[in-house]
Amino acid sequence: MSRPSGNLPRDPGQRGWTLPELLIAVALISLLSVVITKFISTTRLSISKQEASWVLQQRALRMVSNLRGGLEGGTELLENYPDSNQTAVLNLRSWVLSGITASASVSAGVPQPVAFTLTPTVTSLDEVDMNGPSDSGASAWGNEIMYVSVCNPLTFTAYYASSACGTGTCWSPVSSSAGATVAETVSIGRYQFVYDYLTWTRAIVSGLGPVLRVAEWRSGTYIDASNLTSLQDVSCCAGATTCCPRFTAACQYLYTTGNQNAFNPVSTTSATCFLVLTSTSASLTNESSTAMASPLTNCWAYLDDFDLTPSFRLDPTLQLGRIARNSGSAEGQIAGQATYSVAYDSMPAGLASVPSLTLQSPSGILQVPKFGAVTSPMGTDPTGGPAGFEVGICGMAGSREIVLHLTLMASTASNVNPYQLQAYDVTSEISLAISPDF
Repeated sequence: MSRPSGNLPRDPGQRGWTLPELLIAVALISLLSVVITKFISTTRLSISKQEASWVLQQRALRMVSNLRGGLEGGTELLENYPDSNQTAVLNLRSWVLSGITASASVSAGVPQPVAFTLTPTVTSLDEVDMNGPSDSGASAWGNEIMYVSVCNPLTFTAYYASSACGTGTCWSPVSSSAGATVAETVSIGRYQFVYDYLTWTRAIVSGLGPVLRVAEWRSGTYIDASNLTSLQDVSCCAGATTCCPRFTAACQYLYTTGNQNAFNPVSTTSATCFLVLTSTSASLTNESSTAMASPLTNCWAYLDDFDLTPSFRLDPTLQLGRIARNSGSAEGQIAGQATYSVAYDSMPAGLASVPSLTLQSPSGILQVPKFGAVTSPMGTDPTGGPAGFEVGICGMAGSREIVLHLTLMASTASNVNPYQLQAYDVTSEISLAISPDF
């Protein structure tokens, strides 16, 4: 507060603030600061919540799109069939799982399936049972899917030289165009084993447990054995007893390029569906799945880490590892950090001491699982399986209906209770005119 200088009278327009006035001003400024801070905080939390809703929707739709894209390239389902072929199919499933376990020790280790993973039981009904976890048909649902996928074929140029043979002309393959009489393009089909399953990660959902994600694993490639043997064409060998130049050239090319394992999709048992090229001498030898080495990993990815159907790396000499999204991600950079996970079960499996999880979606409170039966505890998190990834399969052989149900949850700064989270779910049906069952 100012005072008059010397003997000069004080100008009324230059007087300072009185103490009451100053206290009132400070109070008003403090109140305004609180209001502005509260507004910024509320706005940030609101943006965080809206951003989480958008990310949940995009992740769910991307995962369903990737599953659909992969299944549309499938030729056989390796699932739990209630018929005489069940044992053979489950042997193949165990064989695939052995490959994933063996791949866990490599530098880009493949994530392991959760302890409560369950293959769905295929039913002959026109529709899968969607009456809920308490219905008798709920036990047919699973939380994984495994199938054989068709890959891009191997294509090469075969060169042949002619020679006299009996009363006609025979053709034999040569290694290059030098001295060749005829050249042709030969194409050989290939397959991959594909497995989509739940896995725990090292990330943590605040107050709950580890993040749960869906991973997709793809094996190395296997030559289509039936396609290869169909190249045994003797029409060019007039007067010869045995002549298969196309088949011989293909076997030599496959063996020298490291493509020595073959799979016969029309075989009826797992003991005869695998064959191997033992040398360049154009011979295929049956090899049982139990004697086959564990399938090598070609690549793996989290199902929400790539856009649409990825270009999977089919060259076994390339470094293994997961495939990142092409467009990158800006998730959590607008309003703060967020953690996203496949939803835990919202119904404890006989554990009353575990609080029930409340998942709020735009359409209301979600139930997880929605269709499958609640099974044993999830392991790392004790709220029970099968969690928010459900697969149901129905229909007759050669025509299958696959129902995919996915529930995702998000933990953001807007959460005031770790057991009350945002969520989003989507159900998608896929009709496949797939090959007859294995």
